[in-house]
Amino acid sequence: MIDARLNGMSFSEMEDREIRVATDQIILRCSAIVGCDLPFTDMFANVLSEQIISFISKFGYLNYTVKEVLLSMEINLLHPMPGYLAVEIDEVHFSGRGVNVTFISKVLKNYRLIRNQLDRKLQNHIDGY
Repeated sequence: MIDARLNGMSFSEMEDREIRVATDQIILRCSAIVGCDLPFTDMFANVLSEQIISFISKFGYLNYTVKEVLLSMEINLLHPMPGYLAVEIDEVHFSGRGVNVTFISKVLKNYRLIRNQLDRKLQNHIDGY
């Protein structure tokens, strides 16, 4: 998780063109991970990319990297979750025909819980607890 955070730029650091390449990677790799269809038209791919960007921008994920988004999808495959995680998260079951913002948002919500737990543990270590 730390590797995914440190390698690559966060969405807030990217130029518009880089963000589009990032969302294309998210769409492609999400499709590969869950086994769903890719967008059938360029127009739909553009709309899907815009919606992913909008979601990331509006709901507190601008400081995440593409690797973190992809890692969140891989972590979702680990059910039941490892016992060392003190956070209870539910597996997000994919539904629909193709990549969608609903799936990505639910997976990122779970990842945020784990990420925040890691941040607290690191801060406690730094503070000497």
